[in-house]
Amino acid sequence: MQLGDKSAELFDLHTFLIQNNYLKEREYFYGIPTFNAVKKLQEYLGVEVNGEFDEALYYLFEMKQTVDSLPSVALYTNETKETDNATKQATFNESEANLDGLIFPAYIQNLLTGTTIRIPVTIEELNWSKGNNFAETETKGRSATFLGYSNSTSKTLDFSFTVHIDILKSIGETFTSYSNKLEALAYPRYGNSYIAPPKAYFRCGSIRLEGVVNEVSVSASPPIINNEYSVLTVTVSMTETYAEGISAVYIEGGN
Repeated sequence: MQLGDKSAELFDLHTFLIQNNYLKEREYFYGIPTFNAVKKLQEYLGVEVNGEFDEALYYLFEMKQTVDSLPSVALYTNETKETDNATKQATFNESEANLDGLIFPAYIQNLLTGTTIRIPVTIEELNWSKGNNFAETETKGRSATFLGYSNSTSKTLDFSFTVHIDILKSIGETFTSYSNKLEALAYPRYGNSYIAPPKAYFRCGSIRLEGVVNEVSVSASPPIINNEYSVLTVTVSMTETYAEGISAVYIEGGN
């Protein structure tokens, strides 16, 4: 909807704007007050400010309200303890990860809780894949078809490692605490009307990926020490998420 429009949806839009203190009273059409109210809403959401309304703004508003209402979580550094809302992190700042005791920088951070899960051993297997789809167009008089780019599939990453309880103790973890943190990677976070997907940031040396956690698998095996299994084998599967399209030049440049 835009300036000058008249439609049945205006009633719902005006109700929404009035309830959230962007508009004082209804209009008979999409007038200047509505136009200015929508611009204020767009400024709040951090999107293009053009005064035009579409239903995606309802969703963005609910999401931002949910994120803003979530409690702060603690993010630990080597020197200080800071607080921030983990769900508001657009990108991961490595200075917020506690990497004490790690010879090789390998970890995964739960972006819904702010918890950094350190991986204090060599990752035994790490695989990633990226695919795309091209549509063939047959042309009369040609022996070969034209290939038209359709879309790319999301990049997926799978990695696994095995860790002993003694190594976990060296980084201040127990079998239970480490397992719980790993399991939490696969859970969403609930707001009033929005579900934040289980998102995480992973790094292993120069390999980095931010995305949704599809699956976490933990296997426990002997020897049994103090009534607990002492060896954990962990497998994590993730799908990368992008805010916008990315070109081959961007990726090849090391971004």
